[in-house]
Amino acid sequence: YGAQLENGTKADTDAKRKALNKAYDAFVKRNGPLHKQANIRAFANDPDSPTILAIENWNQKTKTATKADVFRQNTVRGYEKPTTAENASSALGISLNETGTVDIDRIAGLLGQDADSVGEDMVRAGIAFENPAGGWESAEQYLSGEVRQKLLQAKEAAKADAKYKPNVTA
Repeated sequence: YGAQLENGTKADTDAKRKALNKAYDAFVKRNGPLHKQANIRAFANDPDSPTILAIENWNQKTKTATKADVFRQNTVRGYEKPTTAENASSALGISLNETGTVDIDRIAGLLGQDADSVGEDMVRAGIAFENPAGGWESAEQYLSGEVRQKLLQAKEAAKADAKYKPNVTA
């Protein structure tokens, strides 16, 4: 799975698939199918045992095993970072997914706009706010927690800079 998740080259993935086939065939020749009771017990405490068992298709009725698709083809794919987003909400979602934060520069890059415009759009839409204490936060994050303290900070900041008035309203 690693070569597939890392978006490895076809040659690298094929080489690892060939090695997996060889290792599986040798194991089955010595010990029988992975789903054989003795084998299940042998790696029952291994946290990867569900993944190990998943490489084999087990027919309970006939007590026979066949190789799963991973032996022949890619079954997973790695994460490909988006290069564009349709709107600020989608771009915010991408930023939160990738970093867990509101990365205003990443969002601006996805939308092909400058950071100031994107920030204004997100505040107007009520999906993110610039915290007067520093940094950007999603609406869910900004409008939770110590909201009384945040309101006081927003009121003070709004006296000096009108861009914080939406924070007070929210």
